[in-house]
Amino acid sequence: MTKLLIAGLALIFSAQAFAGASNTGIECTNKDGAITLSGSVPGDFAEFTLSVNQGKGDKKKEFMKLFSVTNQQTAQTEENARIVVIEDIKNNVYALQATDIDGFQNIRLYAIPKSLKVKKGKSENREIKTSFDGKLSVDSENGLIETDVTCQTEYSI
Repeated sequence: MTKLLIAGLALIFSAQAFAGASNTGIECTNKDGAITLSGSVPGDFAEFTLSVNQGKGDKKKEFMKLFSVTNQQTAQTEENARIVVIEDIKNNVYALQATDIDGFQNIRLYAIPKSLKVKKGKSENREIKTSFDGKLSVDSENGLIETDVTCQTEYSI
């Protein structure tokens, strides 16, 4: 009975800890809209999903998808990649690199420091939005993409 009570309390407290947690959403598009990067990158959790799409409208297709997520039914991590995010918004620094487990496919993005703008929202949900111009490089078995992009990120709890 004591073990059941402890397990129940641990579950309640862990659920409360996650109630206000979030990752950062990101959307990037090149000038003509033919290349997009979208997904979520680590904020409060290590999970992420990034998709690179090529083409427009009904000709849009997924070029690459890298991810590391927790299966909610099994609590096991399912991943095909690792990510590193370097972020120092006060000093206009934002960069990320996601690399597949084998090291053959990767997504690299960095902000042009002078272009990074920050907009803070409501204080109760600590909303922070950024926009910046950046350089995107995607290297995969499908080829190499290098392009200038405009990006927006959004984080709130």
